Amino acid sequence: MVAGLSIKNALKWKWMLVRIDFPLPGDTITGQFQAEEYSEEVSTVWATVPIPKRSAPHLQWVRGEQETASFRATLWAETLVDNVQSTIDKLKTARKRDDALGRPPQYYFIWGGMVYLCVVLSIGGVRYNDLWADGRVRGVTFDITLQKVEDTLPIAPTDPSAPSPSTRYRPALQGDTYEALALREYNDPNLGVFVRQDNLIAFPGPGDVVPMLPKSSFLRRARAPRSYALGTDEPAATAKQALFDDYSAPVTVPFVRVLPMVFFAPDYMAPSFALFVENSELREDVTGDVISVMFEHSANMANLLTVVINNDNHKYTDNVVWSPGNEVELHLGYGTQVEFVGRGEIIRHLPNFPADGAPQLQIKAYDRSHRMMQQELKVSGGGSKRPKKSKPESGPRWEGQLEFVIQMLAEKYGMGIDVDPELAQEEVKFVQGKGTSDYKVLRSLANIYGADFRVEYEPTGLSFLPGEWVVRFLKPGKAAQDQVYDFVYADGDNSTILSVDLEFGMPQTPSELQVYVFDRATKDWVPVTEEETEEDPPQEFNPATFVPGVPNDAPEIESMTKFRLGVGGHGVEVLTRKFKDPAQAAKYLKTWFQARKDHFVIARARLPGVTSLRSGQTHGFSGLGNRYTGDYFFSTVRHKWDANTGYTVEVVANKVLS
Repeated sequence: MVAGLSIKNALKWKWMLVRIDFPLPGDTITGQFQAEEYSEEVSTVWATVPIPKRSAPHLQWVRGEQETASFRATLWAETLVDNVQSTIDKLKTARKRDDALGRPPQYYFIWGGMVYLCVVLSIGGVRYNDLWADGRVRGVTFDITLQKVEDTLPIAPTDPSAPSPSTRYRPALQGDTYEALALREYNDPNLGVFVRQDNLIAFPGPGDVVPMLPKSSFLRRARAPRSYALGTDEPAATAKQALFDDYSAPVTVPFVRVLPMVFFAPDYMAPSFALFVENSELREDVTGDVISVMFEHSANMANLLTVVINNDNHKYTDNVVWSPGNEVELHLGYGTQVEFVGRGEIIRHLPNFPADGAPQLQIKAYDRSHRMMQQELKVSGGGSKRPKKSKPESGPRWEGQLEFVIQMLAEKYGMGIDVDPELAQEEVKFVQGKGTSDYKVLRSLANIYGADFRVEYEPTGLSFLPGEWVVRFLKPGKAAQDQVYDFVYADGDNSTILSVDLEFGMPQTPSELQVYVFDRATKDWVPVTEEETEEDPPQEFNPATFVPGVPNDAPEIESMTKFRLGVGGHGVEVLTRKFKDPAQAAKYLKTWFQARKDHFVIARARLPGVTSLRSGQTHGFSGLGNRYTGDYFFSTVRHKWDANTGYTVEVVANKVLS
């Protein structure tokens, strides 16, 4: 017996660790005696801001730190039946990654009136004090350190009725089956078998909250069909009740109804990823060598997927898995719930041989729009002078409805199309300059018609059925967006913005303005390009300068009254009025843009990993002051997983002008 501990108190105040995670919820590690020398570490982080000629720096509070608790524990085998070694082994395992979770498990620590959620941080100072005659351990003393778990990230859509980023919770209605729920959620009743497997009750009752996992989570799961009786007659009801009793025997129904909300929520503590090459998932011995992955979803250029992998002993240098031309697909998420983020065709390898550490191989893959850009890869000019502009040679002539032109261009590269019905019937007529890439043609059409143009891979959600590359040509604001988030900065435990840099005003930033004038007589858009550079002198904006009051003998073009301004890949309809000629319109729009540059705010922010974020979406930023708080249009979204920092999202966003 340990000195200083009475048997009565030792048994009364035994400490316990109770696991809360599947697949072993309720599994308990129990100490025999009190937690000795129990201590807590509670700290916070302050930043010191040095100010010249002050006697001491100014202090600013930055953040709190995780609380830890440590104590010494003793295990002692009173009889030969007691197994002390199994308990200490279970404690050592508690700090290791659980394959089913993608992280170590969480426990409730209970000691007297002290109860809190935690993880096992370390087991140290293990001292074996005595052995049985057969060599088994009889007594052991050790130090254990726990890290308290605070609330997880408060990431939720601003609309409570909108689906959450991964698992979605749906209330069952009267008469619902899992097949009926799957039909409403996934438009496929056959997926109901998977929903049934994820729930411990056979038939959902009215008001039961049923977790509906992302469709992509069913990709690699084996389907195990289970029959159930249909109909409402007595035999069917009896069969249903028997099946219900069979499924529900291990647990009570009230516990089951609470269970999904506790154990099926997104596990932000366990960021994870999966890689597929040519529709086959890579084995863990390959993904275990991955140092980082990144998928950049951009509104203005080809989407980029980057994989950095440990290339020790050059084992991936000539590996056929990473051969150029193969298509690689990235899924990101938390725990075992990963969702499709993006796909690209491997274009190049970038090996790195550092002075310290193992060699690395960087693999870059682009979406299929990169094939449409190949005609742009040509060399012109030379030396320090800009090559003179010359009239482009004639290429293909396009005439017809916009949807037809987009379809013909997409089919050249094996892609489908998704064209906004409001734009599909627009009549177009133009000549594609010789050497002008098909990508540039589509980008110009998007600017002219104010459309959001992008190339994306659309998975089917079934591992055995490949998806399709699609050219999307949609009105702004129609990008795939089921959720709207309000990301918050510096608001205590509600904060969801990790960092943000804001750029207010762009008076010295070079930009190219693309002006299109619509000629109603010919139903053509006449492009006029004015380039603004840093050398251009500032111009004062004065609308009166360009009123239609021109001399009577001036050839005013009355049919040209609609104007569009293309800036950074986005088309904006600026105004409707008359001008003397297109050059005058271009000058007006140039000064219009320059006068309003201070209204354009660019945010570069780091956010927690949310798989549904894409470029073309609009979300809210708050906590940035009145000037910068508001809705932001995401023009670039980078999903990044790193072995050291986990899963985060970097965005470049433009503040939406009111």
